[in-house]
Amino acid sequence: QTMADRIPALVKASSPQGFASDWLEFSPGKGFTPSEIGSYDSIRVYLWAGMLDQSTPGRDAIVSVLSGMTTWLRSHPAPPEKVKRDGTVTSPSGPVGFSAAVLPYLAAIGDKPLESTQVSRMESGLDAKTGLYGRPARYYDQNLILFALGWTERRFWFDASGALKLWWRDGAVPKSHE
Repeated sequence: QTMADRIPALVKASSPQGFASDWLEFSPGKGFTPSEIGSYDSIRVYLWAGMLDQSTPGRDAIVSVLSGMTTWLRSHPAPPEKVKRDGTVTSPSGPVGFSAAVLPYLAAIGDKPLESTQVSRMESGLDAKTGLYGRPARYYDQNLILFALGWTERRFWFDASGALKLWWRDGAVPKSHE
């Protein structure tokens, strides 16, 4: 419980400009600081933060400190691939899996227009012949899309304590998905 209580502060420490970083570094006397860049590891922060149940303690604090992504998406069609610790975007167009990964986050903040843009981007990357996303299709993108779509299609979700719920086993869909 102590670790769970500290997660909002850790996410905040790793996101000084509103963008999650790939890793946190700890230095005695200095505490936690974000790693130099946010990219392929950090995109999962938006995915998992967005999937938190609305009544999970600290959820709103976690989601709110990630506002750099929201600001970026208001004027850009895709999530950035790489962002430096100071908030400078060094690679502006992330792969199609990044668009999927931000869907739960955008749902959590209730931004339907941004969500729609990312769904369109993701769907335009679908190869009808293979059923895979992206050109070329990459393993990491498929995994991000699998988790994002599984959650957005209500195939699974997490309750307030973090327990995994499955539609075929647990039946009822949470109100946050209605």
